[in-house]
Amino acid sequence: MACSHRIVLWNPAIKKYKMIPKSDRYMLRRANIRHYESTLYDFAYDSVTEDYKVVATLVISAKDSNCIVGMYSVNNESWRKIGTIPDGYRLFDQNSVSLYGTINTMTTTSVQANRSSTFNKFAIISLFVADKKFIVTPVPLEYCGSPMKLSNSLIVCVFPCLLR
Repeated sequence: MACSHRIVLWNPAIKKYKMIPKSDRYMLRRANIRHYESTLYDFAYDSVTEDYKVVATLVISAKDSNCIVGMYSVNNESWRKIGTIPDGYRLFDQNSVSLYGTINTMTTTSVQANRSSTFNKFAIISLFVADKKFIVTPVPLEYCGSPMKLSNSLIVCVFPCLLR
């Protein structure tokens, strides 16, 4: 749970919780940045290191698609900056899907036409928490422009009433 200036990992089954230090101070200092627009949090299990990870994406500028990504290790009790969202991709305002050691997010990328940019090509950016690598998977072009979101089984859901 993330609320205001606190992050709490809570397991209601065993009635235990752990306070996690906020990521923004550490990552902003490391990137020499003073301000940011928002923070997106995700949670995943890393089976390679048998560790739970909290991933924080600091949105420096949504307009410019500028985001810094950091990862907190529950075992090591520390934050580490792991990189940035690949250039040119803008994150959707929706929850990511955590699946088998990955955190998967719907994104859109700009297409240049007539000296202007429009965001109309979609992709899934997957962060593999074990090796801290990003992989971009394009959505097939015939579905671009249709409203879509990720589900728990990581299938791109296209609303059927909008299909041609």
